[in-house]
Amino acid sequence: MTELNKPLSFDKKILEQLKKGPMNTYEIRDKGPFHPAGVIKRLRKKYNISKTSVTVRDKCGIEHKNVALYKFEGVKGGDNE
Repeated sequence: MTELNKPLSFDKKILEQLKKGPMNTYEIRDKGPFHPAGVIKRLRKKYNISKTSVTVRDKCGIEHKNVALYKFEGVKGGDNE
């Protein structure tokens, strides 16, 4: 596995993106991780990340309902970064 394909490197990359704004499952998957929920699960150990459901269109124009939209809400037990 190359450094870019290791789970912890995905975690850091996705965390930085979430700090810039909310991301849905497809947007996270486009950044590399095949299983975005796994990345979010690891990040939630240290960070508050909320989830809502949204409807999105994928790259092929197909509409998907109840897609997770994740939002960074700050550090657990600490100040927001």
